[in-house]
Amino acid sequence: MRETPNRCDADVAIIGAGPVGLTLALLLARNGCSVLLFERHAKPFAEPRAVGIDDETLRTWQACGVLETIAPYMLAGPAGAVVFTYRDAKGKGFFSLVQNKGSLGHPEGAVFLQPPTEEALRSALVKESNVRFLVGHEVAQLTQTSTETRTEGQTLDGSPFSYTARYLVGCDGARSQVREQAGIAFPGIDCPEAWLILDVFDNEWHEGFTLEQGVEVWCEPCRTTVTVPLPCGYRRWEILLRKDEVGTLVNDDAAIRKRIAQQRPQDNPTIIRRKEIRFSARQAERYRAGRMLIAGDAAHVTPPFAAQGLVSGIRDVANLAWKLIAVLEKRQPDALLDTYDVERRPHQRKMIDLALFLGRVMMPRTHLEALSVRSFLRLIQALPARIKGRFVLRGGHLQPHLKAGCIGPGGGSYFPQNDVLDARGRAVPFDTLLGTGFAVVNFSTLQQEAVFPTSVQTLLSKGTSHLQFGRDFSDPDNAYAAFAGETVLIRPDRIIHTRLATS
Repeated sequence: MRETPNRCDADVAIIGAGPVGLTLALLLARNGCSVLLFERHAKPFAEPRAVGIDDETLRTWQACGVLETIAPYMLAGPAGAVVFTYRDAKGKGFFSLVQNKGSLGHPEGAVFLQPPTEEALRSALVKESNVRFLVGHEVAQLTQTSTETRTEGQTLDGSPFSYTARYLVGCDGARSQVREQAGIAFPGIDCPEAWLILDVFDNEWHEGFTLEQGVEVWCEPCRTTVTVPLPCGYRRWEILLRKDEVGTLVNDDAAIRKRIAQQRPQDNPTIIRRKEIRFSARQAERYRAGRMLIAGDAAHVTPPFAAQGLVSGIRDVANLAWKLIAVLEKRQPDALLDTYDVERRPHQRKMIDLALFLGRVMMPRTHLEALSVRSFLRLIQALPARIKGRFVLRGGHLQPHLKAGCIGPGGGSYFPQNDVLDARGRAVPFDTLLGTGFAVVNFSTLQQEAVFPTSVQTLLSKGTSHLQFGRDFSDPDNAYAAFAGETVLIRPDRIIHTRLATS
């Protein structure tokens, strides 16, 4: 564990132990940072939470070393399988998406069970000796000076506590205390539509059950319904409520079953969790206030129509973690943390706008709107795959492509992850060779790496990986042919920092 200067209790304090806060704590702890993680709840929330994740999230959890542990709670479907279908009021499909293995080494989309995934993340975290996981700690007061932050409050038994850390990150949700006490505004809109969110268990489910279809959306005017198959026999339902159903349907089991039977009469569900909700689209005016930063729902909330809620929070902490590490190790000035806002806020604005647009597509207000949506999507469905791919809002179409921030020439997009052969001739995902910090990869047959400018060299630590094509790895499938003759500097979040021709 690093000795924390100024007699602070930890390098970083994190408020909130949902998937975003847990992931940030793991990324920091696995790189030697001392962490205080505060969570007021003893167990993960029982309410319906996120169900959609993507290949970016899976790659980050791969870096955290937890992917195998949470695999039983994920469902992706094989490549080429239909995983998303729009249907009209009669149930006839008019647009579908199939599963792809994207460029990051994982399926482009997946669904998961959040409660057991959180438990798995917690179990991994408590094994880290440099993390103090403070469950049942209600935070009341947050302050900061030029050198440290202070977190004060009381435990569930009424005992007061006070801890200091060099930096503090709020992962404490849409009603974030960190954001509020840091004085960060949270502008946006609250959507007028009310939805009933249900998690159910199919009583007919059994081991060996075969998933016959993926996410389904019935685009019926004023009656939109979404259903999402989940692992282990669970299913998510999202039902747009009529005005006369607001406040009533949520407690009427018979009426809920009748609504479910309209779309899936073969199901025999038990309702596990339920909640009536109105979605919001909000983004903090800034992600940093001095030594306090925010991530996940504390920084932005978005309607679920693009499945970009949780995954955006995981993008946040993957971006932020390595920057905190570089500053804490004094390899970079505190100003590096400003690039977190520069890199993340513009992309998140695009994700919010996308979700609002897809909401209009999924919730036609009139039969004429519904007809227009069906006609447009049928046209796209009929296009050749090469052209249709430009309209598929998954994978590379949603990934960040940075234009500013901590990047150099040729940088800003993700470094792909494919299988290569290591020095022993074993097939491995490339990320297993990159390590957890920066990596310099020379794709030239020349043994001399390109020379990076001094400003770039300061980013690198003693733990930087240096990989040479032909010595440390080979690429029999030519998956990395686009990098031939180059030296590539890859950030810990797998964003390419710089591409230079090897001299």
